[in-house]
Amino acid sequence: VSKCFYFMCIYLGYSIFTRMELLFLGHFNKNDEAAKFQILLRISELVIIPDFLFNYFLPQKFSYYFADNKVKDAKALFNNSSKTIFILQLICFAGIMLIGYFYLQSFNIASPSMYLLLIGMSLSPFFYSLFGSANLVLKTSGYERYSFYALFIVLVLEMIANYLFIQPYGITAAVIISISSVFLYTLLLSVFLYKKLKFYNTVTKYLFFVKSAI
Repeated sequence: VSKCFYFMCIYLGYSIFTRMELLFLGHFNKNDEAAKFQILLRISELVIIPDFLFNYFLPQKFSYYFADNKVKDAKALFNNSSKTIFILQLICFAGIMLIGYFYLQSFNIASPSMYLLLIGMSLSPFFYSLFGSANLVLKTSGYERYSFYALFIVLVLEMIANYLFIQPYGITAAVIISISSVFLYTLLLSVFLYKKLKFYNTVTKYLFFVKSAI
């Protein structure tokens, strides 16, 4: 029962987490900026496509390894998948940099400041590969409650930040809060994962001062 509760909360919470800035922009009657933020969000999500595609088979692989107690293989998969996803994300990001301004022009919202906001939004999905698929590992190894804890902490802080900064600073604050929220969420997940399972990748081994290589 507890597992079902945590998984349900994670699913619902993540839906709010990825759209909270839109909710607050609408709440403060910044409808024009909400529309612009939605456009930025949509094209920036191209960078997360590699991570999304890997989610089709990584959960099954991690579940298989943990069921057979092949923790070493799970660690290798965690590290290797992070590298592969990161490389594929770089390709997607390069595409956004090339066509992003023209995409904004098609909606008549192109400007240097909007293009910079788009680049910023497009950088945030990189945190999912830089810190690794920590969320998947926690959920497939029986530590799903720590995924819930990380998401709950970020949701509370994100809500407070949106309430304080969206009204005076609009879409700029929305983009900064969105990027910061993804960074904090992935960081907390990687910290919980290291504390519980000693999983780390090429990036997080420096964060946790791991001496030996994977």
